Amino acid sequence: RATGQLSPLAAAKAAGPSPYLQGSWEYKVVDGKTGYPVAAVIDLVYLEARLVPVRKQLRTDREGFARGQGLPPGRYQLTLQAQGYHLVTEVRFLRPEAPDRATYRIQPT
Repeated sequence: RATGQLSPLAAAKAAGPSPYLQGSWEYKVVDGKTGYPVAAVIDLVYLEARLVPVRKQLRTDREGFARGQGLPPGRYQLTLQAQGYHLVTEVRFLRPEAPDRATYRIQPT
């Protein structure tokens, strides 16, 4: 291998996530006391982006679910906001082989 050339693995990592691999998610947001669905906005920000930031904003449906797919697999900063409730932030991992699932029982302010 010539000096300055990347190995195939290093070249794949440098190119970023494959468009053929997609992470998916299924999050549910409910009131921590009553268990009723909560209207919420969820921001996912890709923590491994190199050149172009990857961000997705989700909204829960009437049952409190936010579902989807199509983001690169990897680590994401999740921020969940709902009027009248405490803010939730955490790191989530999206993997191509199975949806990332979580139920958030958020507490009123």
